[in-house]
Amino acid sequence: MTPERHDRMQKIFEAAVDLPRTDRKAFLREICGGDADLEARVLDLLEADQSTDSTDTHELTPEVAAIAVQACPQCGECYDAALLVCPRDHRQLDFALSGPLLIDGKYRIERLIGRGGMGAVYLVTHIHLNKRFALKVIATEGVVPESYRNNFENEAHALGRLSHPNIVTVTDYGVDLRGGGRPYLVMEYLEGETVRQFVQRRVALPFVEVIPLLRDIASAVDAAHTQKIVHGDLKPSNLFLAKEAGGGHRVKVVDFGLARLAPPGEGEAHQTASAGRKSSSGSVHGTPAYMAHELFAGQDALPASDRFAMGALSYEILTGALPFGARVWEVRENQHRAPATPSSCNPGIPAELDAPLLALLNPVAEQRPASCVTAVSAMEAAWLRASQRKWREREVPRRFAYAAMATAAAILIAASADQFRLVQMLEERIEDARFAAVPPQPPDPRVIVVAIDDASLAEDPRPLAEWGDRCGRMIEQIFAGGARAVAIDIMPDHWRESQGYARAIQRHADGLALAESSTPGGEVYGPNSVSPLVAYMIGPDRFHAMFGFANLDYDPDGRVRHARVLYLDRTGKKQPSFAARAVHVGLMEPGSYPPHEGPVWIDYRVRLESLARISWKDAASNNDLFRDKLVIIGADYTGSGDQHRVPASISPSLFSGVVIQAMIANTIAEGFPVRDAELSLCMIAVSLVCFGLVAATLLFPHRAGKVLLAAGASACGYAV
Repeated sequence: MTPERHDRMQKIFEAAVDLPRTDRKAFLREICGGDADLEARVLDLLEADQSTDSTDTHELTPEVAAIAVQACPQCGECYDAALLVCPRDHRQLDFALSGPLLIDGKYRIERLIGRGGMGAVYLVTHIHLNKRFALKVIATEGVVPESYRNNFENEAHALGRLSHPNIVTVTDYGVDLRGGGRPYLVMEYLEGETVRQFVQRRVALPFVEVIPLLRDIASAVDAAHTQKIVHGDLKPSNLFLAKEAGGGHRVKVVDFGLARLAPPGEGEAHQTASAGRKSSSGSVHGTPAYMAHELFAGQDALPASDRFAMGALSYEILTGALPFGARVWEVRENQHRAPATPSSCNPGIPAELDAPLLALLNPVAEQRPASCVTAVSAMEAAWLRASQRKWREREVPRRFAYAAMATAAAILIAASADQFRLVQMLEERIEDARFAAVPPQPPDPRVIVVAIDDASLAEDPRPLAEWGDRCGRMIEQIFAGGARAVAIDIMPDHWRESQGYARAIQRHADGLALAESSTPGGEVYGPNSVSPLVAYMIGPDRFHAMFGFANLDYDPDGRVRHARVLYLDRTGKKQPSFAARAVHVGLMEPGSYPPHEGPVWIDYRVRLESLARISWKDAASNNDLFRDKLVIIGADYTGSGDQHRVPASISPSLFSGVVIQAMIANTIAEGFPVRDAELSLCMIAVSLVCFGLVAATLLFPHRAGKVLLAAGASACGYAV
């Protein structure tokens, strides 16, 4: 057949295809001019045009096949040559489309991609740009129904108004002249598969895989609603998983053939207000399994209708089942009751996800979520809550066990570390800082020091060993001034020879506290300062009760921080300290005695400089100062050899033993205001805090900053 004869046959076919069948023979007889062969060939083409899409090419004459697009059912490759089988896989070719492979003179058909109810999609190549596209064309033969044309144009207008990464991009729209004018739509070419194919291959998908798909779909649908476009037929087969260059996938919403385009001024509020209005045709459009209640009532599609479809397809993707079934009668019947919860259909879905997913399937359009993105965000939040719950159920017991083990290890390490000098020094500095940080407290006004200072020695330069009589007179004067008790922190052996000192001791034995001290070798000094005769006269019990040990306890850094109320002598008997004896005699009720057998904190909140103090040389003329007081007498002169260091944060100066003894007495008189917590209670509290911090670190690693703040606050609390 010559090209001229082929072109003439094509033109006659296109002119006759739109005529009623009863008029075709007369028309052909007239236009063919008696050419019986030409008339027969055109009649064969017209008969083939009326056949179904499944018409096999082996039923067509070679002449008919020569001007029809034929597709391989196996690979989809298209041909317009007079072939019976596919050259690639040797399958018989199927009739696809009348006319040549070239659409509108510029798009050459390469392969059939897929078919739908209204159209077929082909892979085409733009012959001028040499670029591949997807071309959608109405698949029916003969005259294109008006409704098909309207839907096709509607899709073109909808896609032309949209520009979104998750919506297929339209590049061209036109009308091919074959069949009396056949509209076509050119879109970007996508490689991949539909979500329908993906779900059928995977059945029910885990949420972590589904959520990226739902985000993309929601974003695309909301973008369309922003442009006043309602898709109207949202379903898995209209969602395409397009492969990307990086190896991932991107969802593309396709097939806007049933889209409703609102007028430019009509927003969603206006559309919702018209929810009860019947559609212009009064008919029902869409796929039953994904149609909202209002669509079954013949109402116009609303943005909320797309959100219902979003809920139905999300339900299907996650559970592998449709919420209300697939058939029309099934959906109509089941929509009157709530669907089964997704978690009951798929054990892999947590119950927290039921509510946000079913919210999209609410029968009342106005009560569905305000947008698809909002709905998907609610699903994500629910999934996060469920994940956190499952994580807590799995991890909390285990991490509590780890925290308990870490706490036990920390306590053991702390107990061992306390033996190291470096740790001890650190604790000492912390203790000193605590005292320095608190506001100074006033001393007990009942305690006063009479100091034998440099001024007193200047007045009487004799050695203290010769001050026995003078000390006896001072004792008498102080008691005459109304003092409660006198404590003497000096113990020269020569005073035993003083008659004045002996008389004062004998007369006031019950109100006196005398210092004694022991050496590392076990020798005791102090009792020898009283003559044996005086001791005999007052009795051994009263004699021994007057004395208290004036030894001071030094920390490893040589500073005095603690004191003792009781000491053990060489026989194992408890003996009072000098300060405890003084307080017991002068300030406590008869019969009572200061408690505490172990070391106690000296209350350095009271500053040493604030203690009431008077020089020996001035004491005789100030008897009124001693009324109701505990008077402590001791040496406080340069070169006495009785100088001691206190915490540097309190004072860098050296202080005499009598001042330190006065501080200890002040601490005892005030009832030991600075105390160590009970070791057991302290260990429990520290263990609980340590356990809480370790557990918080393990349970909330993303909040490490707050845990560190809590640890710092706990450390400060411990210091306080």
